[in-house]
Amino acid sequence: MDESEKPARVETAVTEAQSEANQTGVSPEPASYDGQPIVPTKIYARRPLNEEREKAPAATYAKADPASVATPDRDRFYEVGYRGTLRRMVDHVIEIEGPLYFDVLVDRIARAHGFMRSGETVQKIIASSLGRNRFPTTKDGEREIVWPQDAMAESAPYRGAGGRDHIDIPLPELASLAATLRSEEDEDIIRGMQEHFGLGRLAASTRERFEAAVATAG
Repeated sequence: MDESEKPARVETAVTEAQSEANQTGVSPEPASYDGQPIVPTKIYARRPLNEEREKAPAATYAKADPASVATPDRDRFYEVGYRGTLRRMVDHVIEIEGPLYFDVLVDRIARAHGFMRSGETVQKIIASSLGRNRFPTTKDGEREIVWPQDAMAESAPYRGAGGRDHIDIPLPELASLAATLRSEEDEDIIRGMQEHFGLGRLAASTRERFEAAVATAG
């Protein structure tokens, strides 16, 4: 076939296809000069960059309410049959607030039952409800830290004071706060922690605690 006849033949084919489509009501498939159908370009929607880079929000400390999982019954507090109820309360507080000091856990459960003081008997009953080896525990001086069941029991992100005094914030969490106050001088970090908690002149015990947090942060 003469090369000069090819465009004319293609044009004729297109005209015939259009004529046939007009009769059947079906749009013709576009033709190309290589005899293959033209594939329309597909455009895919993309997620916004800021959505792709969005990070999970940082953890925030929240105070647990033991009464949200069981109704406190002060009259039954000392009964052995009440241990199951106490255990549900203990588990809930640790899940929401952990890591936390054991004495803070005791206060939370005791206050829910209307006890203004947490004597030795109250502490033993709550310790019994906590059980052995159900939750990881570590020591911070004379105080015991209780961690959630799936925690590494080594480090914890700083979750904000959330109404807590700095003395009731576990040292590993306090160390995470120190790590965010980046400075080459430890004294600057301690001053930053002092300002964060709105403290005036630091007591010797508070300074030692902040220094321990800085040392733990490395």
